[in-house]
Amino acid sequence: MRKMTPPGAVISGRLADSILTRLPVLARNLGPVAAGSKRLASRYANTLRGGWAVGDWSELSHSRLIYLQAPASELDSILTRLNRAIGRWDNRILVLLDDDVDCGALHSAAAAGASVASLAHLQIGQSDLAFVEGGAAAVSRLKSILARTGVHVILMQPGDKTVYSAGVNLGRLVSSALMDSVVRCLRKAGIDAATSRKIVGWIADRSVAEVLTRGKTSAVARRIPVPLLEDWQMDALCIRDARIGLFARQLTAATAEFCCEEPDTPLTTQGPQGRGLAEGVKAAGM
Repeated sequence: MRKMTPPGAVISGRLADSILTRLPVLARNLGPVAAGSKRLASRYANTLRGGWAVGDWSELSHSRLIYLQAPASELDSILTRLNRAIGRWDNRILVLLDDDVDCGALHSAAAAGASVASLAHLQIGQSDLAFVEGGAAAVSRLKSILARTGVHVILMQPGDKTVYSAGVNLGRLVSSALMDSVVRCLRKAGIDAATSRKIVGWIADRSVAEVLTRGKTSAVARRIPVPLLEDWQMDALCIRDARIGLFARQLTAATAEFCCEEPDTPLTTQGPQGRGLAEGVKAAGM
């Protein structure tokens, strides 16, 4: 039997691009590593270059801190097995490593006495951001681990992480669809693929710059930072590609409504051709 060991980990799923691999400091002094089988745990430990594989999950009870990294669909079953192996969690910390799910998913461990937290990670260029939320003891421990690594720790209140992840995923979803539609639109205009990609890159860079500097622009520019598509432009898109044309109409209407200064005055397209959108924007004082 070992004495009180370094942090333990329960791992399931792919390690590629996982938080444990993106933040090596977490695995630097890792102890027991548990998984669906000891053989799988050994593979995880070898990949992380830290810790040792265990087949008996009760060995995790020697660690005061345990990391849990697993797909959301597996959390309940893993927690059932982990709670059974640990028994009482008194004075122990359980940290969920997940970019979307918060520590509320660890409620069964918290009910058994664990101090729970979750950690999300985002790397922007050379900067590492860690988003941490949960119980005081768990949060304090994570802060002390990350303090000397140069990682910027952002503390979140209950419920904040869900809104944060929704914003990130919304941005990735919408921007991907939007950029793809722009490329298709440019290709329909006879522009070659390489040039289309360059134009999309310019649009993305310009859009980011406008968002970051919008506070310095006029009130009108803050509400509608770029010109709306005119009806004749919409019609041209619909003729070349009906799917892009419909997407452009819906997106333009949604953008106008979102940017409207008076949210109680929604802007909607009029008729199948979207006539009157520009007039609606002007009527709203935009």
